[in-house]
Amino acid sequence: MSSTGVPRSGIFESFRQPVGVSRCLTVVLITLHLLLELRAQAQDWRALGPSTFPEFPGKSDFFLKNARGIGRAGAVRFLKQADGALIRILLTPYGGMWKWNQEMLIWEVITGSDLLEGGVADLQQHPKNLSKWYAVAGDADCILDHNGPALWAEHCVSGGLFRSEDAGRSWEGPIGNWIRPDGSVDTNFWTAPSGKVARRLIIDPKRPARMCLVLHTYDYSERRYTGYVYRSLDAGANWYPVLQDTLGRLKELEYDQRAGVLYAAGSALYRSLDFGSHWTLLDHSGLPAAKTVSRMELSVGVGRSGMVDLLVVNDSLRTNQIFRSLDKGCSFSLLGNGAASPPWRTALAVHPEDPELIFFSAGNRVIRLVRSATT
Repeated sequence: MSSTGVPRSGIFESFRQPVGVSRCLTVVLITLHLLLELRAQAQDWRALGPSTFPEFPGKSDFFLKNARGIGRAGAVRFLKQADGALIRILLTPYGGMWKWNQEMLIWEVITGSDLLEGGVADLQQHPKNLSKWYAVAGDADCILDHNGPALWAEHCVSGGLFRSEDAGRSWEGPIGNWIRPDGSVDTNFWTAPSGKVARRLIIDPKRPARMCLVLHTYDYSERRYTGYVYRSLDAGANWYPVLQDTLGRLKELEYDQRAGVLYAAGSALYRSLDFGSHWTLLDHSGLPAAKTVSRMELSVGVGRSGMVDLLVVNDSLRTNQIFRSLDKGCSFSLLGNGAASPPWRTALAVHPEDPELIFFSAGNRVIRLVRSATT
């Protein structure tokens, strides 16, 4: 295992030719303060930007009006165009969405909705209609704590799910009817401040009318997090809760399409074999007890169907641990350890062509875990 220190903000690209790799493959690693682009095993980095400040003219909100730069990098998405080319989109928690202009070699702010100009937690593209985009508004790592190391709760919570029919040029939303457990519609589900943190949207590639969204809330009186997975079977028109978790804050949601398995994670790991209709708590699979874990990061289906890689922030050991399962989460083996990092600053990336090459956050560093047959 080797480590490399890197700067704390912006986008960086490695440009040293990797050793023992015939061509350069990009692995993207994202944390709260860090968006890095690493090429194979290189350790040299250069900034990719953006370096300009977003301008939101006419905004009266003090925080949005004075948002200087992207601040933090939340996620990067690669969306397809009709000609097969990929569009690189950078999502930020308080600086909107940025699109890479390949001709001008600059980043451009995508505008269209006040809420999306504030922050975007996730962006997904309809697998069959490439002009249809879905965006989750808000800060994916909002701490729901007025004294937390981020914007206070009312300005970082989620603003709902938005939809664009013209590849991001205009947006509508929040969309959908959000159903309470008793079957009634919650008309104030996304009313600001929503008190909810939504982080990840999954669209079934084969049946895109099926969608799932993960979010969590915080009860200040009981000082307790509750996580939910909501599912829509009608392309986002109606959303029903299909999983409620009181063990911890659900943040991660990933779908292994080849295996047909949906995973949700927070302080504990859940698995669904029928796209959310039924869930199993994987509490006897070799993972640490949920009460000792503050965060999990997921990577699924890389290398082979049924493979699950998991970064676990283990508070009891004050370390970040990497676990792997080869049987759809039934059993896990410990692969390695790294320094602890806060639950709002974690990242995990597995090389898309070499699953034995794993990158993960540890403290303020990026760790490269290289596995072989003997070590």
